[in-house]
Amino acid sequence: MPDTTTARLPAPPPPLSVHSPYNFIMAAENTNKNTRFEMRLTQEQRDRIDQAAETKGMTTSQWALSNLLTAADRDIREAHIIRLNDQAWADFTAALDEPMPDRLVELLNREPIWT
Repeated sequence: MPDTTTARLPAPPPPLSVHSPYNFIMAAENTNKNTRFEMRLTQEQRDRIDQAAETKGMTTSQWALSNLLTAADRDIREAHIIRLNDQAWADFTAALDEPMPDRLVELLNREPIWT
């Protein structure tokens, strides 16, 4: 009976000198590191991460940090986006078209307290 299991082929070794945007970023961020970040993984998860790092010619730590920072930046950016359905958008734009309330006009015409 033939063997139906699949084996992961080892990735080719990275070149001796890899110049990529990833390595440039990591080199710039390689100073003044004074904290650690640890996580628990299954062996399969670790193997996948190691393989992904190898494909980029990076260490596992470099790959993980690069991808975590990218994801963090994306999530922070997305947290500042307000999504409105059609009715909420119509209400919002209608409110912008209305004249400002008198109290708001008075507030905007006041001398700021910080001057």
